[in-house]
Amino acid sequence: MDTVFLHGLKCKAIIGARDWEKRVRRDLVIDLDMGLDLRPAAQSDDLEKTVNYSEVCRRVTALVEASRLDLLETLAEQIADLLLTTFPLQWCRVRINKPYAVSGVPQVGVLVERRHSAEASHSGA
Repeated sequence: MDTVFLHGLKCKAIIGARDWEKRVRRDLVIDLDMGLDLRPAAQSDDLEKTVNYSEVCRRVTALVEASRLDLLETLAEQIADLLLTTFPLQWCRVRINKPYAVSGVPQVGVLVERRHSAEASHSGA
């Protein structure tokens, strides 16, 4: 399986379970790994046959910045669902880092990996 990756996408979100977290936009750093067969794109040199990573960044950023959630787990699941239902992926891995969510710990976060179910369909890139 081939992979298109976007690592280090920086977004701001209101996310957290504590009252003060619900009032402050926090920096998040998101890494995305997206699995699909890249041979059709490589053979044709056609953007339509791969994942347009600019479009992925735009959609994920819009989702993250509009969110008002308590848990990174929920956000990661929403991002994975967005990727699998919008783009022609077989699987995706979403890693969200909420820097210094714990004092003295520069990287705190979650990582989820989801597969496209055989019976689900996607709308394409």
